[in-house]
Amino acid sequence: MPGRFRFTCNRRLLLLAVAGLTAAVAAEGAGNPKVVERSHRSAPGWTVRPPETDGRYLYFVGRAGGAASLEAAENDAAADIIRQIVSLIGLEASFNYERVRSQAGLLLTDRIKLAGDSRIVGLKRIETYYEKQTAQEGNSVKNSWNAHVLARYPVESLQNESDRLEQLGQARVSTAEKLLAQGRRLAASGFSERAWGRVARGLEITGTPSVVADPSTSSRLAVVRQRLVDCARELSVPLRRVSVGVIEFPDGAGRDGQAMSHALESALRNKGFAVERGTEAAAAGALSVVSVRLSELNAYRMQPGFYFSRWHAALSIRDPRDRDILFSAEYPVKGFGADPERAALDAMRKLNTEVFTQFAAQAMERFDYQLAGEGSANAHGSF
Repeated sequence: MPGRFRFTCNRRLLLLAVAGLTAAVAAEGAGNPKVVERSHRSAPGWTVRPPETDGRYLYFVGRAGGAASLEAAENDAAADIIRQIVSLIGLEASFNYERVRSQAGLLLTDRIKLAGDSRIVGLKRIETYYEKQTAQEGNSVKNSWNAHVLARYPVESLQNESDRLEQLGQARVSTAEKLLAQGRRLAASGFSERAWGRVARGLEITGTPSVVADPSTSSRLAVVRQRLVDCARELSVPLRRVSVGVIEFPDGAGRDGQAMSHALESALRNKGFAVERGTEAAAAGALSVVSVRLSELNAYRMQPGFYFSRWHAALSIRDPRDRDILFSAEYPVKGFGADPERAALDAMRKLNTEVFTQFAAQAMERFDYQLAGEGSANAHGSF
């Protein structure tokens, strides 16, 4: 009996161990990545810690994981290196990632040009380490790639590029100051459109990422930027320059806001407004903003197969100088259709084709009335 008892206990322990091992193996295969291929027998030391500078070169390690292919992983790792160098140079960059990623795939060619007129010259790939992983996802197996790229960048190139960008930043500030002075003179002489051209150009220049390390130059940049924005705000109202803001829908209403924005912009242009989209003047808040707020009042069935949808549209144009309302109007919008969705779509169609046109015409009439006569450019507050 004692021997039999020991055998039963051991057997139970064995079964539990086998079950645990089976569960562990299943867990490893279900979603936990497993390395199935490596470029090296083991990961090189530089993947953890980049080499120290030797006086001639700086060394960078770019990392990427979970890519769909080896090429994608290497390109992402190369783009990571470029981001590190850009930050080291001091460029507060908002560079286009896809562009950098595509150029990084050449890595590393002798010259890569980025936003803000920054150039990376002499960057060279030294070595690449990659891993291929597999993971079980349901009934399928997913492959992914991790990559590390080691590259070197000449110390001299870094210093030269930093100095070049600093000089370029100083030149931009000087150019922007000249454009501001020209714009003010033209505006004072009554040439508002030409003045706008100078000021808008100054906004584009000061809105471009640049390296400005000198405190006095940095201060000049901030001052001229704000003065350009203020000047643009004074000019934009009499010149009828506007931008369309976000169209507000009721919660849960899945409408095509982009199509509506384009329809409103078209209606405003047709009535004489200068509509800007994606310009530095718009981004800087130098333009009057046209806003739309929609609300659905009710929707019901009038008879079988015929539905009614009633909406309320509130539109306004705000002064960029103090956010006061320059013009506003409210409109009822009605739609009919075979079901509630079609009735609402009919209401939105009328909003695009009828209400926006009516609003644009009334707004332009208001602008013309308030800004009529000589010296209207200084009629701030007359609305």
